[in-house]
Amino acid sequence: IVELTRAAHGEVASNMNLVVTNGFEAAATRFGYGPGVVVPSLYLHRGRRYECTPEGLCQMVDPEGEGGAAVILSSEKLSDDGGWERVPENHVVTVGADHSVTMRPCSAGA
Repeated sequence: IVELTRAAHGEVASNMNLVVTNGFEAAATRFGYGPGVVVPSLYLHRGRRYECTPEGLCQMVDPEGEGGAAVILSSEKLSDDGGWERVPENHVVTVGADHSVTMRPCSAGA
């Protein structure tokens, strides 16, 4: 994508948040390059289940005795609870079918 953008428009600022999934696994990017680029935010939250009370308090919960797991990728925090992790700029996040999460840097190349 970077090479195509450079070929068509020269050295311009560009950013991309992209999420792809097959329904079991997912990959997401928080990526930007070029002069003056501002990379949009991307957040991650891990837990058992995300729920909202009738009063409007939303949070990831880890109920006792229940199985399952959840990972949320979101452009903004969905609540004020402390479990949100900001994905660093120019990183790829992968979520496995087992809900494992990895983050690694990516670059625009030379």
